[in-house]
Amino acid sequence: MIGDLVKANRSCRRFHEGHPVELKTMEELVDLARLSASGANLQPLKYILVCEPQFKILLVLAVGKPKEEIKIEAVGSDGSIRYWRDSEGVHHVPKRTLQEIIVASHTT
Repeated sequence: MIGDLVKANRSCRRFHEGHPVELKTMEELVDLARLSASGANLQPLKYILVCEPQFKILLVLAVGKPKEEIKIEAVGSDGSIRYWRDSEGVHHVPKRTLQEIIVASHTT
């Protein structure tokens, strides 16, 4: 279950504007976020929930129905981890292999 959630979790930059997120849903998401770990339990984040933008926006946490297809794939031979879009608008997200990010393993 957790693995499926992590695999499905992506940063989206395009959303369907015709599918607004209700204020109650945003409040429920913030309620879950406040329970997440934070460094030294400082809980530094505060939120302004806006259903229709009317403020000068300094930092955005976007929530909505993704309007893009996202494809996770292995890093290419050039070693680049930069996101890119193909001609059909698919958002490609290169990820390093598990073997590349585990430096060592020790057992007792």
